[in-house]
Amino acid sequence: MTAKSDNIPLTGPSRKCKPAQAVSDGLLWITISWASYYLCPALVFIGLLPFVRLAVGPDHFRLRLALVGISGAVYFGAVEYWFALYSPAAWVALAVLQGITLLPVALTLRWSDRRNIPMALALPAFWVAGEYLRTLGPFGFPNGALGPVLFRILPAIQIADLGGIFIVSFAAAAVSGVLFDLWRDYSAAPRADWRAMSRKASAVALLWLVILGYGYHRLAESPGAAQPGPAP
Repeated sequence: MTAKSDNIPLTGPSRKCKPAQAVSDGLLWITISWASYYLCPALVFIGLLPFVRLAVGPDHFRLRLALVGISGAVYFGAVEYWFALYSPAAWVALAVLQGITLLPVALTLRWSDRRNIPMALALPAFWVAGEYLRTLGPFGFPNGALGPVLFRILPAIQIADLGGIFIVSFAAAAVSGVLFDLWRDYSAAPRADWRAMSRKASAVALLWLVILGYGYHRLAESPGAAQPGPAP
């Protein structure tokens, strides 16, 4: 007789998520992301982890999609709170529109997840596509992007020389993506494939070593750039 556990799929966590867990992921994403903007920039590296959990969860599809839009509106509204001082109506409208731009991001992440595309690649690619979308047309307001959060960590943003702020956002999102991959791989498999997990983590770590190395090199070329005041 086949053991019941033999029928558990190995491609993801087998236990279905309750709606409350989806809601908590949305709230956690808002909280961590807002805190990364105004309290601790380093939180940007884990800020999208609950967003991915919310977007790609195996059940309650409509609820998850609605929570993505609602959580997005709350997040952008919280990040741009100062805009309410000028026009409360425009503040609300802008936050809602920006929240809607996260729906295609969530859908493409679900599509990637169903095709076993690593989140270490899919998340930064599609998140940055969403950031770019919010710079177009009636938006033209890229606040809420990941890259600017790291402005206090100068070596991390010098890579913008080569790809603009989007390449910084890509690298930051890749950390959340690989953390999700590691969590899912460890949770889903009876025996975690440590070699595969280490390859994913090493790839993202190498990316950041290159970025920081480039950043320190650029800062060394202009020592006064790291000091307050006009550049020499």
